[in-house]
Amino acid sequence: MKNILKLSIVCLVMLAVNVSCSKPEPDSAMIKMQVPVLHEDGEYKLTVVEVPRPKSMETLESDFVNFKYYVGSDDIKYNRRDGKFRIDGESPNFEFVKKGDVYIPAGQIESLEAATMYYLMYSLKQKMSALNWNFDNYWPRRIVLHSVPSKNNAFYSAGGDYFGMVVYEEKYIPATINADVWYHEAFHSIYYHAYANQLNQNSNTYNPLTKMLFANDGLAIAKMDSVKTYNEGFSDLFAFLMTGSTEIMNHFARGHSSYRNFSEKPKSYAPFSDTNYVSEDHFYIMGSYFAKSFLAIQMEKYGLEFSEVSQLSEDIRNEILKEALRFLTEDVFTDIYLENDGSVEASIKVLNQYRNEVLGKESTELHFYSSDPEAMKNAKPQSILEEFTSVSEDGSFLEVKNEK
Repeated sequence: MKNILKLSIVCLVMLAVNVSCSKPEPDSAMIKMQVPVLHEDGEYKLTVVEVPRPKSMETLESDFVNFKYYVGSDDIKYNRRDGKFRIDGESPNFEFVKKGDVYIPAGQIESLEAATMYYLMYSLKQKMSALNWNFDNYWPRRIVLHSVPSKNNAFYSAGGDYFGMVVYEEKYIPATINADVWYHEAFHSIYYHAYANQLNQNSNTYNPLTKMLFANDGLAIAKMDSVKTYNEGFSDLFAFLMTGSTEIMNHFARGHSSYRNFSEKPKSYAPFSDTNYVSEDHFYIMGSYFAKSFLAIQMEKYGLEFSEVSQLSEDIRNEILKEALRFLTEDVFTDIYLENDGSVEASIKVLNQYRNEVLGKESTELHFYSSDPEAMKNAKPQSILEEFTSVSEDGSFLEVKNEK
């Protein structure tokens, strides 16, 4: 894969020398663009795709995406009247060459990354339209370009409602070229918009996308742990359902893909609080468990074994996508955030209830174990901000080691 990308970059530079840039024809609503696309064999290959013509090929500005260079927090403005964020920053200047009727990113690698994100955001807009997911002030998506040494990352900032793209580091495949990474981040924005809407309907104390990030008034710390956990897990699930590839993060974070991919059934994890060290991995581990458990219920609903997950049709994946967002913004919000303490136990209870509602039978698989039997006698709601251990088939506890 690295060789393919390096070869493509060399070709782009050669094309930049030998082919002059062409101005876009105003009479065509769609254009052809060459970007890396994930194929069924699990590899990314340069592919010609069709996308809407941007307002400018230099900035790639359109009704669904708007690129800016990195700005400070002072340049992120929130308008309380219309509920919109504005980012004051310089627009990038991307380069393309035209070969035949195909626009090919040229010059700096960020042009290739931006073109890929342009295609992915268009695909996201089409998918959300098909699923009838409509949120106020969602489009266009703002993408801010960062340049951080030794970093290769993409992220979503709810504080400014924008995506961050960290410019390519040659040691890795760019995060922004990885469709599963990008769709993972995209679902964060979808989840926050949907979740903020739920908060606004149930409380007058929260502003969209901002105060919802903190434990405020009726939301306890444990509930925010639960928010983050579901957010991470279902973002991975969204990436899988969008691409159909079970190897989530395999091209980007191989050390994490062992528990985040969707080719294996969910495993049980147990709280283990004999440590003061809290790892970010735990949100992904727990989130993966919840998301896989939800997917397992859906698979059984459609009469499929979990081993058949890679064979899910796009139609079924779409139905699961719709149900996943409904589950998060209705069942989970009401049963965990409003009526319970937001703890691990409350989350498991909701999953068990959901399985009973969908399949008409109690769950014997979805449960957590405590490493301290005595503690269970006086069990109190446990925050997800704890160490976790996996439980083997014989009931022994196996430490989950962080893979950095």
